[in-house]
Amino acid sequence: MKGSFPLRFKGFHFVFEPRVFYWAFAAVKPFLSKKLADRLYFHGSNLKSLHAHFPRDSLPAQLGGSAPGYGGEELARQLLDSEHYFAEHNRYGYTADSGGVAEPPAACRPRYYPGAFCMQSGDEDD
Repeated sequence: MKGSFPLRFKGFHFVFEPRVFYWAFAAVKPFLSKKLADRLYFHGSNLKSLHAHFPRDSLPAQLGGSAPGYGGEELARQLLDSEHYFAEHNRYGYTADSGGVAEPPAACRPRYYPGAFCMQSGDEDD
């Protein structure tokens, strides 16, 4: 992954992961660099080990913290409210019956970063 992503990760923390996850990780671990493998933390249901890495006031109540809980309802509502956006964007790209790639509308073309995914809306033309 080195050089392929514009962020620097200090660690990946997994909480309440299923047991099958350990088997999958054991199969993948030989292919990871030691540095990356050392940055993977599996806490399971041991929230004390999670609290050793994160202050409790930054964790939601579900993880033993004092920050407000998060159930995902707001994200689900936003995604459902944006269903028309996703339906519109699913019309573009390669399809077997179109024989090629369809161009997205001007309002959805990247403006600042070539190849970036755009979630802009508007009627302005480029």
